[in-house]
Amino acid sequence: MAQPKQRSSQHSKNRESFNRNNVGRPFHNTDILILNDKFEIEPNGNVGEICIGGIGLADGYLNKPDLTKKVFIPHPLDPERKIYRTGI
Repeated sequence: MAQPKQRSSQHSKNRESFNRNNVGRPFHNTDILILNDKFEIEPNGNVGEICIGGIGLADGYLNKPDLTKKVFIPHPLDPERKIYRTGI
């Protein structure tokens, strides 16, 4: 069974500057987007679904076209690319 690669963000905070909405920045060539229920990008600080894209993203699930179609959606800034919905 295929599983998404888990990636971490690189960031550092001290206790005085901690902001619960800041989770850092994605690695180079990786997109992390927060989307609303209409798959539109939410501004920083808003609540939404975390979606991941970039050159390391798989093409989909092996032999699971329905699941692939559900979780690998067009990138809102470049429909030729895909992003992965992590909340499914």
